[in-house]
Amino acid sequence: TQIMHQTCVNLQMREKIFADLEGVVEEELEAPKAVYIDTEGTFRPERVVQMAEGAGIDGQTVLDNTFVARAYNSDMQMLFAEKIEDLIKGGNNIKLVIIDSLTSTFRNEFTGRGKLAERQQKLGRHMATLNKLADLYNCIVLV
Repeated sequence: TQIMHQTCVNLQMREKIFADLEGVVEEELEAPKAVYIDTEGTFRPERVVQMAEGAGIDGQTVLDNTFVARAYNSDMQMLFAEKIEDLIKGGNNIKLVIIDSLTSTFRNEFTGRGKLAERQQKLGRHMATLNKLADLYNCIVLV
C-alpha cells in the first residue's frame, strides 16, 4: 500500500521534472491522473500528502489528480476498472491505474476448491480489462 501511495506521488513528480527539463510552463501541461481502486480500505490521503510534501510537491495536487474508489466486492472492482475507459474518453489524462489489492475481493467471495474455476475465470476477465487499458491508453497498471 505504501508503494502504491508513493507511486501516485511519483506520477506528479515525473511531470514536474519533464516540465522543468523541457522549459514548458507547468500550467500548460495536462496533469496526469491516477485511478486508485482500494479493495481493503487502506488508502490514506493523509499519508499521500505526507509523502508528497516530503518530495517537495503539493500534497493536495496529488490528491486532486487521484480518483479513488472503494470496492467492497469483486463485481464493484471489475466495474470500476471498466469505467476507467469512460474517464479517459471524458478527457482525463489517466496514466496510472492501481488495484490495491487485486485478489482480496476474489479470495473472500470464492472460497474452497469448488469455486476455484469460477474465481479464476472472473479474475482472468478482470486482468484482460486491465491489460486492454494499458495497451490502448498507454497507462501503467499496478496491482
